[in-house]
Amino acid sequence: MSDAAYNYIFDHVPRLCVDVIIRDIQAPDHVLLSLRDIEPFKGSWHIPGGRVHKGELVGEATIRIARAETGLEVMFKKLLDFSEYTNEIRNGHVGHSVSLVVEADIIGGSLKKDHQATELRYWNTVPPIVLPAHHSVLFKFMG
Repeated sequence: MSDAAYNYIFDHVPRLCVDVIIRDIQAPDHVLLSLRDIEPFKGSWHIPGGRVHKGELVGEATIRIARAETGLEVMFKKLLDFSEYTNEIRNGHVGHSVSLVVEADIIGGSLKKDHQATELRYWNTVPPIVLPAHHSVLFKFMG
């Protein structure tokens, strides 16, 4: 899909995303977060996540996103919640995203950040600077 087509859609309809809660196997009250190195909200901690592609099942998106953003191989476990981002600005376009918050179990791989992050870390409390839409979600699912 071209950038122009994506931006048109982003301006006119909500976008479906997945945010993946990955717990530390050794300390299940710790949740893996990524420190954003990209806008919007560069310098904020957030739950690894991204959009669901057309024709992709939510479980498939969970696996793809976790692998790409964390280096971990995961298995979709369950749907936990949802969050919404309204008035989201991306490349000068204002959009609306609905994100399914899912939990996934680690089945392999090793931690490796992607180009969008400066750091990956397990947290058992909500960090001081967190993506605004993730703040209340993290309070629900952290020890």
